[in-house]
Amino acid sequence: MVRNYRRVTQRGSYGSEALTSALAALREGQSVKQTAREYGIPAKTLRRHRDGKVSKPGSSVLGRFSTVFSEEFESVLVKHITAMERALFGLTTKDMRHLAFDLAEKLNLKHPFSHNSKMAGEEWLRSFLKRHSEICIRNPQATSLSRAIGFNQAKVNQFFTVYGEVLQKGSYSARQIWNMDETGITNVHKPTKILATKGKKQVGKISSGEKGNTVTVICAMSAAGNYVPPFMIFPRKRMIDVLMKGSAPGSVGVASPNGWTSGDLFIDWLAHFVREVKCSKSDPCILILDGHQSHKTLQAIDMARDNGITIITLPPHCTHKMQPLDRTFFKSMKSRYNATCDDWMRSNAGKRISFFDMAELFGKAYMQTADVAKAVSGFSVCGIWPINSTIFSDEDFCAAELTDEPQPVNDVTGPQSTASMQPGQQFSCVSGDISSVRIDPIDLGLSVEIECSSLANAMASEEVVTEYSDMHIEIENSGSVAPVTKEGNKDSDADASVEVGSLNLTMNVASKEVVAARPATLIETQNLSSTDAEAILMNLSPKPRISGQRTRKRRAKSATNITASPYKKILMEKSAKKCDKIKEKNGMKQAVKKAVVKNVQNKQKPKSKKVTRHVPQPAQKQLGKLKKKEQCRGCGIKEGSIEDLELGQDWIACEGCDKWYHEECAEQNGIMDDDYFTCKLCTS
Repeated sequence: MVRNYRRVTQRGSYGSEALTSALAALREGQSVKQTAREYGIPAKTLRRHRDGKVSKPGSSVLGRFSTVFSEEFESVLVKHITAMERALFGLTTKDMRHLAFDLAEKLNLKHPFSHNSKMAGEEWLRSFLKRHSEICIRNPQATSLSRAIGFNQAKVNQFFTVYGEVLQKGSYSARQIWNMDETGITNVHKPTKILATKGKKQVGKISSGEKGNTVTVICAMSAAGNYVPPFMIFPRKRMIDVLMKGSAPGSVGVASPNGWTSGDLFIDWLAHFVREVKCSKSDPCILILDGHQSHKTLQAIDMARDNGITIITLPPHCTHKMQPLDRTFFKSMKSRYNATCDDWMRSNAGKRISFFDMAELFGKAYMQTADVAKAVSGFSVCGIWPINSTIFSDEDFCAAELTDEPQPVNDVTGPQSTASMQPGQQFSCVSGDISSVRIDPIDLGLSVEIECSSLANAMASEEVVTEYSDMHIEIENSGSVAPVTKEGNKDSDADASVEVGSLNLTMNVASKEVVAARPATLIETQNLSSTDAEAILMNLSPKPRISGQRTRKRRAKSATNITASPYKKILMEKSAKKCDKIKEKNGMKQAVKKAVVKNVQNKQKPKSKKVTRHVPQPAQKQLGKLKKKEQCRGCGIKEGSIEDLELGQDWIACEGCDKWYHEECAEQNGIMDDDYFTCKLCTS
């Protein structure tokens, strides 16, 4: 078959829709000649289709070749591809070819697919993509499981509730709404695309080294398109002015032992922010940032309150969707930075990019990227300014349906029609507006609930979730509610049955069993509807889900106004408890030292030259506890030391090796979630 066929005649150019409309007009009594002139179809063609002298009346497809699936079935495939992509489980080309083969076999369709490989050919996939231009092959961006689950409707609504309350208390304009975030740049850049020989296996481009060093950059922009000059953190012990040579005007550079931000450096950035923005209690502003621990210190909160800054944290694992800098600025800026580094490497052949060159290279990329349009667009697509709490649709939260974890829901719920049944009572379910069916056997205290949509809004992909005691059964709804009437017996062995579309759910009251079954009735291919085809497709390629709940080791976080008095009070209480705990540990340490010294002084010297010290048993136990003091694998600070007290961070242990890290160090040295942490050594 010709891959790129070019028509040489105009036969059949009127299309199937015009032909169908013309045949309908003929059935209503319109003459053949008048219909031919009106729709531009030859009169002879109309007569042949009217009299049934063609194999497919109403179809204008020419030639003996036809697609394996009809247009209706292919639209179902397109819908399934889109649904899997939104759920972050997109189908690969091989997955799609296997699915096409399985679907054709399930529908008993005649197809030219290979039975050896059990998948459709590459030509079929190429033609399918050509017929449906809305589908294309893309390179996906890796999205962590925490982000997939964390970005859900409940967290987004909670953020807009906190943000909306702050906006209502004061009259804020676009210039007073700010977003701040950190990013990293390295002296070993990612080369840009080049022209190369076609078919060559490996194409290279020069860079500074194999593995580079990272410099942290803090950026901030407002909803009006204003920018705060960059704040650069170099991994050094001391800061020298020559490091900032050629940087963007107004930029500030500081040094940090590991090159990461900390609570003290965030306070320095806040001072830089106040100088540039000139905010005060008479001219306040809102600062939206992520919930990193360095942003939640008492010193930072006090400084923000003194300068009229209201700090609102974004929900955890939602910054990829709700942070303006991540949405419109950082990607463009890093692309410009990589291109600038390419130009520098070409102009300075044989040299490597060092810390002394990075500020100048970053400054050029920053000034080329920081424009008003990107800032305004970033706040708009996140729904922050102008505020739009409905900016994210249900399609954006498809990935959050991966688990069945309970999420907080709105208190306001719409009216629902409920039908109930008890043992010995008659049950009747009529198609229409019934939105839920609850069966409450009073003798057992059990509950079976079936959620389904009305007949008018029935969706083939809607999920029906049934909870029965400690069992959890998930059923895919393939249609609307079907009229069913079931009379139950008066004894305790009665069965209650509810039929939803092509599904059948049966509950046995006496044996406490729930059975879900899909009737395997064979429907002829020509009478198969798109709803039934979609049900078969979901059975062949179901959406992955995680059953059960994950065990949480830390309290889940959410969007918070950290400059408000309640949050400050919580921090003060937490800090006081930590100080009392450290004082108690230091006191225990002094007591152990005194016990050891007193025991050594009172002990007589042995006759042998070798001097041994015997410590009393209680003191030995206390010394053993002191030796178990943990040390952060990231920064090397010991628990309970003066540095640890000044840092004021929580500790978290690796799931693999049980080594301890500060919370800030854990975020930089592994994969951390609300539930667990795994260091880089255990993940590699």
